[in-house]
Amino acid sequence: MGLPHTGRPSKAKWQLGFRMTHTLLISSLGILLSLASGAASADVFRCVGADGKSTEYINNVKDAQLRGCKTMQGGSLTVVQATPVPRAPAVRVASAGPSSGNR
Repeated sequence: MGLPHTGRPSKAKWQLGFRMTHTLLISSLGILLSLASGAASADVFRCVGADGKSTEYINNVKDAQLRGCKTMQGGSLTVVQATPVPRAPAVRVASAGPSSGNR
């Protein structure tokens, strides 16, 4: 005799369905993230610095056109934000105490 039918799928079928759904969700999320990162990429331009000797890299199209910059092409480019340079503490000047007028 077989087991009575409860109307629920067996544990093995439930696990298979869960894995397939999980895989589909992960795949969809990966595709969406790759599309978003592709849309977020912007052109990077190489420009001559203000001193005429150094090289600057910018991503502002209007500034690049005004300055005659060249578009960077080929390969990947990683932009790393610089850490701020710590400032020296403010110099405190010692002040003389109140003068009593008698010396």
